[in-house]
Amino acid sequence: MQSQILPDGNILSLFSGGIYSPSGCTPRQHLAIIIPFRNREYQLKILLRHLHPFLQRQKRSYRIFVVEQFGNGTFNKGLIMNVAFSHASKLSAPVFNCFMFHDVDLMPENDYNVYECDQHGPRHLAPAVDELRYS
Repeated sequence: MQSQILPDGNILSLFSGGIYSPSGCTPRQHLAIIIPFRNREYQLKILLRHLHPFLQRQKRSYRIFVVEQFGNGTFNKGLIMNVAFSHASKLSAPVFNCFMFHDVDLMPENDYNVYECDQHGPRHLAPAVDELRYS
């Protein structure tokens, strides 16, 4: 595992390939977090700098997949999310049993927004946003 101290004091600890698994516990879920993006490098850097420490505080086993669409055509978010899902599903270590699709522009506001899947199926982690006055 490689560790890096970020400018805000958080410690980023990842295995090769961007995989994180907490020590001292056996995670019930292995999260594949898929982030589709194009031409949003600034927002992506902010999100990743925030998301890694957030997930590590929650003791989540995870890997983040950033999938980028090239070219000047219409941004096809659904297609690139499907491509990333297909790729992540074929990996053998770890075997992902929870998939999350994350917008590059949205960040969890606090640690009470738990990133996990439950037995009831898909759920929306950001049903309201501050920009829209939480409506």
